[in-house]
Amino acid sequence: MTATITRPKPKKAANKPQSPYKRLHVIIPIEDMLWASQQKPSVTQLWQECWTADPYGSRWMPLTSALGYSTFISAKKILSDSGLFIFKPDKSIQDGTGDSEVDGAEFAW
Repeated sequence: MTATITRPKPKKAANKPQSPYKRLHVIIPIEDMLWASQQKPSVTQLWQECWTADPYGSRWMPLTSALGYSTFISAKKILSDSGLFIFKPDKSIQDGTGDSEVDGAEFAW
């Protein structure tokens, strides 16, 4: 008696309708948007920069911010304390002196 193995035929993929969205977009909870809109401008700016850098979340991303160092640190603390983003130091970036590392150059949410 011989066993015959037959491979299943691949199913044809159904034509998916194309999305009407031509630009990248994210879904942000309304509570988070309202919270961010009520913060000082530096916090709102960093919040927007974080969403822009990684609109899908769940991974560590390098973050380049237009904020000055002390403003960045202050805004980062507010975002961290709110639980919206987690920041960690990037060991590859150093400040101008070469002595210490710049804090908060990567984040995840």
